[in-house]
Amino acid sequence: MSSCRAAEKRKRLEFVPTHAELQSEAKRVPDVIDQQADEHSRLGCRYSERPGKTTWKVEAVDNLSQLELETEQHLKEQNREAAVRSLYQLIVGYAKKKDFARAEELREKLMEVDSMALSEIITSAEIIEEEKNQARPKEHLKTWERLYSRLSKEEANALYFSMKEGTSLGTETIFSQGERNSNLYFLNEGQLILVCKHGGKEIAIKMFLPGEIIGEENFFCDSLCTATLRTFTRARFNYLEQDVLGKWKDRYPLLEGKLRDYCSGFEKVSDLLKRKGFDRRSEKRYGLPGKSIIQVLNKEGAPVGSAFKGELADISANGACFYLRLSRRETARLLLGRKLSLKFVVTVGKFMLQFQQVGLVVAVRSHPFD
Repeated sequence: MSSCRAAEKRKRLEFVPTHAELQSEAKRVPDVIDQQADEHSRLGCRYSERPGKTTWKVEAVDNLSQLELETEQHLKEQNREAAVRSLYQLIVGYAKKKDFARAEELREKLMEVDSMALSEIITSAEIIEEEKNQARPKEHLKTWERLYSRLSKEEANALYFSMKEGTSLGTETIFSQGERNSNLYFLNEGQLILVCKHGGKEIAIKMFLPGEIIGEENFFCDSLCTATLRTFTRARFNYLEQDVLGKWKDRYPLLEGKLRDYCSGFEKVSDLLKRKGFDRRSEKRYGLPGKSIIQVLNKEGAPVGSAFKGELADISANGACFYLRLSRRETARLLLGRKLSLKFVVTVGKFMLQFQQVGLVVAVRSHPFD
């Protein structure tokens, strides 16, 4: 069995073009397709072979949908070599169209079909990254030059293509005080204003200008918004949703740390509030270690699921802090903004006082346990 497999691999590898050949053909694809634009759509390429020798002939493909059907047929027929070639062509075609999500998806499929098709796998990745580089607008790169200079090419592309776009033509609210919003905002154009409700009034905290980042505390940690962010003029911005951190973890393990480090150069919303005298932690905290019983409640105040144990950390006139042992960060995030019933016992001299209080989870942070 092993000798048969080895022979099969040797045979296949004889017909795989070199890395340089693939790059050369990939570069020729747009020119050939453009020349035939009157007759065909610029959507892909096809290879042809002669018996005993592999030749490379690039032809226009009417549409990528047809090529996908052909690829599925190759897979049904277990024609692996033809499927690899078709998948490579599809990846190049979608990358040229700037449909990077589909190109990446097909590259994953290529690796599943034949993990030994190294030339196609490597070259297709390089083509995708190069097309991504060309797709990033120069104006955006100039605004965030200091950020991108800290990243590798792959990390920079991952960051940019994880971003979503937002625009505003007037005064609009981006996030509101007391509500949940875990996005990280990158201001490209216009102005944003941060305001805080205090004594029944809204007080301006800071005006943000292009090149500034807002929301790092809610993005990297988990807490309810402590202020309201609004557009002040016509504004254009990008934003990241918090779930990208999980997507980056395996493929770009250093990206989160680099982004967090860059964001540390901007003043946090909590620090801005302190400077204005609106520290939500203005009440003194008292250490109060001990056991507590926690029950999640629904909006009507009825128990949801079973109660669980926690470790009380401290208490103040405004609330309490407690520890939970949770193996997954996502589980902790589910508690944010939820209503809880907290029970604990305090010993004062010879007396034991039992407390039960309902409150709202306003922040969740990870801490190492001893």
